[in-house]
Amino acid sequence: MDGYDGDGISCSDIDECIGDNDCDARPERGICTNFNGGYNCSCQPGYDITASGICNDINECNDVGKFVSMFFT
Repeated sequence: MDGYDGDGISCSDIDECIGDNDCDARPERGICTNFNGGYNCSCQPGYDITASGICNDINECNDVGKFVSMFFT
């Protein structure tokens, strides 16, 4: 099953936030949150997430700032 590792008898969640994932790796921009069986990419306030998981700086003067999440399982 994706998101888990085991020997066929017991299994444990894989922390997809450690190592390579689709989230923006820059801590001042991206947030990766691990959960059982998957992970969530989101952005710090002032950034907007793209379909590829990159957090782009938004111009608060032109846009109402928003916090958007994208889920990967």
